[in-house]
Amino acid sequence: MIFMFVIHNNFDISIIFTLLIPIVAFILLPTKKMIVHVGIYFVLLAGIFIYGYSIYETHSLLYSMQNMSAYVIALLFVIAFGTFYHIAIERSYKELEYANYQKTFLLKEIHHRVKNNLNLIASILGIQGLESSSSEIHELIEQNKLRLESIALAHEMLYKQDNLANIDLKSYIEKLTAHILKTNEGTENIKVHIEMISLKLPIENMIQFGIMINELMINSIIGLVG
Repeated sequence: MIFMFVIHNNFDISIIFTLLIPIVAFILLPTKKMIVHVGIYFVLLAGIFIYGYSIYETHSLLYSMQNMSAYVIALLFVIAFGTFYHIAIERSYKELEYANYQKTFLLKEIHHRVKNNLNLIASILGIQGLESSSSEIHELIEQNKLRLESIALAHEMLYKQDNLANIDLKSYIEKLTAHILKTNEGTENIKVHIEMISLKLPIENMIQFGIMINELMINSIIGLVG
């Protein structure tokens, strides 16, 4: 394309616009690719100029010191502008990337702390349950513990994955049902089969589903085990 543009226009002064093409590389490409592509581009451009000297004995651009000086100055300006612009963009990108990393880290830390606090509250409820000999109170405390742990599980899944917006519902249900069966007596022979499409939901909806599934499973277990 460069060859056709330059040769077709007989090395007219309009080839100054060929210097604008590398700006795209300076703007869009990462540093290593930008250096390679821009380097190849200017090597090809230099080759075209050498070819021009071989086919023209006189030319207003090729053999004019003033015009060639203007072209070289424009070339240096494009390289300098493109380099500084690329450095500025890359620096801004790194700053945004670091800010995004900090935000992601803080969000994961928040979910981790919420999960730990919920588990701590569940443990305190368990300890308080030991102070009573009433089976009804024990059952009520265990149910509340499971409710808290179902919410904690959603936060745990969030801080362990890269996507902090949504949780896979099937994975959550599988882990939640396994936890409920593990923490209830007489459920060794109960098997849960989950068949559903892949669906991702935000944590607010997931917590609501977790509480509902928790209640349904506890009621079902009480009905089966007695």
